[in-house]
Amino acid sequence: MNANTRSFDREKGIGLIIIILVLAFMASVGVALLTVTDIGKKVSGNIRWQEEAFNAAETGFDSAWALLENSFTAGGWTS
Repeated sequence: MNANTRSFDREKGIGLIIIILVLAFMASVGVALLTVTDIGKKVSGNIRWQEEAFNAAETGFDSAWALLENSFTAGGWTS
């Protein structure tokens, strides 16, 4: 055996190590993407609930304001 053959025998498993490292990196990126998309779904749900609560509060305020306006225009406060 010459020096080139011995060098090749020692470096035979490096391809497998590189493939394992690349696959591990791709798996971690995939898990990170799944986590981010799940968080985005939760955030959008929270924003929707916040908008619904704000709209309900605004409707209640508008109803109370209209009731007060009608009380004043009807000739003063009525008991």
